[in-house]
Amino acid sequence: MKKEHNIKLAFNTSLNTHSLKRIIAYYYKEYIELDNKFENITQDQYSKIMIAKVEKAKTEKEINKIAKEYAENTKKYYSLNKKYSTLSFNNQVNRLNGYIEFKSEYIENQFELPLIDFISYDLNNINEYIVFFINFFDFVIDKLDKEDLDKIKLNTLYEIKFISELAKKYYDKVVNDVKKMQTIFKICIDLVYELKINDYTKALTKEQRFFVFNQVNNYPFKEIANNFRTINSLDYSYDYIDTKIPEIIASIIKATDLEGKEISQKYKY
Repeated sequence: MKKEHNIKLAFNTSLNTHSLKRIIAYYYKEYIELDNKFENITQDQYSKIMIAKVEKAKTEKEINKIAKEYAENTKKYYSLNKKYSTLSFNNQVNRLNGYIEFKSEYIENQFELPLIDFISYDLNNINEYIVFFINFFDFVIDKLDKEDLDKIKLNTLYEIKFISELAKKYYDKVVNDVKKMQTIFKICIDLVYELKINDYTKALTKEQRFFVFNQVNNYPFKEIANNFRTINSLDYSYDYIDTKIPEIIASIIKATDLEGKEISQKYKY
């Protein structure tokens, strides 16, 4: 598998959702035959292809042949009996004997759910770590040596025991970075949404509290997003504040911009 990310965000503000293309891991209890042709197209897309073939058919015999092919392939590759699921904290990986398939798909989520999911993993728990490794393969793929990376291909079934052993091999390499990111996000969320009350940030707006977080922590999200082209609508700033002491930052804001009208954004859509 290539070390290439192709993440394209699409926002649906009316539904408060975003869609993105990422690697999804599916768990199968039993081995099944996969075919890349059908793994890469939806049932709706396949139906349109077969309808087009029927429209071009010249004889009833040819139409019947297409219909038979369509029925067989639909049952084989799109059947509701095709059992697979995504793993969660509730799965005890060491008790599973099935298979994992990695697929590149567009998914749609509520804005906040992927972040909540990401920070919820207890990576001191080996079971949760393995589930994280599988479900966030987009992240760990950059940690794998070329030799191991070459063993993994999309739309292919791998024994879950093989993937679990691979995950354990990279525990130290993965966990340190993930825990660092989890901590950054948790501190930010606690401060911005006042989950942990700080007297010095009382009366500040969410945007102002976000600025305090960034200023004190030297804009940590830049490091996380440095491999992506971004338009950061949350990068709020006060050009005249250069201290990194949170109490002093808050006192300056309260004295000069209590209502939050002077805060600016470095980037705009």
